[in-house]
Amino acid sequence: MYTLSIIIPTFLRIKYLKKKIQEVKLLKNEDIEFIFVLEREDEESLRIIESLNSDKVKVIINNGPHYHSFYLGAEAASGEYLKFMGDDDYLIYENFIKIFNSLKEKNFKYEWLISGGIYYNKEGEVIRKIITFIKFKLLQNFNFSILTLINFIMTPSVIIRKKIFFESGGFDKNYKYAQDYYCWLEVSKKYKPKIFSFYSSGATFDETTFSGSFNLGRYFTYFKKIRSYQSIFILNILQFFFTSYIVVHNFILKSVYKFFYSFYRFLLIKDGKINLDSNEKINIVHLTRKFDIKNLGGIEEGIIQLCKSNKSEKFSNYVFACGDTPKEFKIHNINVKLFKTSFILFNSHISLDLILYLIKNYKEFTYLHIHSPWPTVELISHFFTKSIVILTYHADIFKRNFLKYIYYFFYKNFINSKKVKLINISTKKYFENSYLKENLIDEKKIFFQGMGIEDLTKIKINLNLVSDKIIKFYKEKDKVLLFFGRDRHYKGVETIKFLLENSNYNYFVSSPNKSLSKINKSSNIYLTENLNFDEKLFVLKNSYLHLFPSNNRSESLGIALIESQMFSVPAIIYNLNSGSNVIIKNKFNGMIVENNSNKDYFKSINELLNNDELHSLLSKNSRKNYIDFFNPEKFDNYYKKIEKLNI
Repeated sequence: MYTLSIIIPTFLRIKYLKKKIQEVKLLKNEDIEFIFVLEREDEESLRIIESLNSDKVKVIINNGPHYHSFYLGAEAASGEYLKFMGDDDYLIYENFIKIFNSLKEKNFKYEWLISGGIYYNKEGEVIRKIITFIKFKLLQNFNFSILTLINFIMTPSVIIRKKIFFESGGFDKNYKYAQDYYCWLEVSKKYKPKIFSFYSSGATFDETTFSGSFNLGRYFTYFKKIRSYQSIFILNILQFFFTSYIVVHNFILKSVYKFFYSFYRFLLIKDGKINLDSNEKINIVHLTRKFDIKNLGGIEEGIIQLCKSNKSEKFSNYVFACGDTPKEFKIHNINVKLFKTSFILFNSHISLDLILYLIKNYKEFTYLHIHSPWPTVELISHFFTKSIVILTYHADIFKRNFLKYIYYFFYKNFINSKKVKLINISTKKYFENSYLKENLIDEKKIFFQGMGIEDLTKIKINLNLVSDKIIKFYKEKDKVLLFFGRDRHYKGVETIKFLLENSNYNYFVSSPNKSLSKINKSSNIYLTENLNFDEKLFVLKNSYLHLFPSNNRSESLGIALIESQMFSVPAIIYNLNSGSNVIIKNKFNGMIVENNSNKDYFKSINELLNNDELHSLLSKNSRKNYIDFFNPEKFDNYYKKIEKLNI
């Protein structure tokens, strides 16, 4: 058993992680255990941590939402005491050692210890001096009633006995926000902390700190929670006042400031350059609205497969996308740079930082590969850069009739301009019935991308990363019908709701769509917002039928269909006259419902559930269809096409 376990969640923040690793090395001779909590997808961080090759360093994989990380780390800790730090928090070494040594004194009797903490910006300069001073003064005069009004405890500066942490409920996983504050309130009711009159930790506070969008609902939960700790009316009034202050402050910070900060950078600040390879390389920069490796959609999967097909050293692949916070990381052979989203307009992500970067640095890129439609980037590329453009045309636009006609007026000129050299599209069937076909003058630009996907059945499922509840559901239920997908207007959620409400079949549904969460819970329905990679493999392997009720041609292909085919799971689709019809052949490897009719879709399910012989045939052909048409060897290497372009 160690004296202290320090728990550090991290995800795709390599710059901060490398600094944290130096801190680990500095403390290598102390009786301290370091527990890093990672996401499975963060392979680069795992490699860096494993390079330490130390028995004092543990890696825990978080199988759930990010806000479970600290609790999971605490469960895995073997130290008598616990300390919780972000990957961008760090220790003020000399003062921390004083506190750590006090834990080993014979007469030490405290269950938890608190010192002060300082805020720094990413340049290492002290900031937020007034709030730091106020928090430190309140800490020195520790009072439970004041703590129910203002959280003056900085979590990286807390050390708590593991037994007391769990006795007090720990960082309750039922709360997405303020878990640490609620825990300290619980502990404070029973135990007086040892207060140190100096600072022992620093917390980085920069543009990556105030991430995400403003969420009013969280503050209702916050006020309700802190009010439960205080029965004095006047203090309840003060709690309401301070909560209201936080609401206004965070609204300004997360909404107003976030926008004007991005706009300021756009107008005045020269952004730094990403380290692109030398001019001897052909640098291809993929531009897509989002690139979330924890929730990979069809576009992201397509980019990954495309880049993995590159076997030539002539090319370097990059992805630029929008995100809640700026990040740079590597996945496979792709360098990913996420720019902070300034705002979202008509479902089009707009990052002023990304726009600025493209305008100032486009000469660094050999090609911009735009994953279309993305009006923001297409407009910038056309009017403000001289970049040579490759397009992947993913789908027609079906919503917002007035705006789409304005957009397509521009788009016709864009796709027929000299700067657009190649237009990549997944299937000829989609092209023949698309807006693109009607408006493209030079069809020689078209390249039909043969789609091949890595065989997921060859990957061993780590059952330790699969929820016990999911395993239990599949163990107890027969013929489970699977639906999984992002919250998109075309995914056919209306059909899924109809099925859940009008039948007693066994359904496993993974989607963040809020309307599905309102379905009356019953033992035959398993609802979850998302799956990790191993859970996804598990449900694909064990499901009976794949429900794919996408209902318009915004669904251009459907990589999820190919994935279910790998696992011999037949699918039921609507007839969209798109790429999904290329994957599924009626009564060969699935069923095609001619009309967008919930009742007709239901009839197809009934037919398969009541005809084991037909299901067996479709299941067998599903796997065969994947091997024959969608295995990795079928993925056309468009890099050869690029080499022949006249630039």
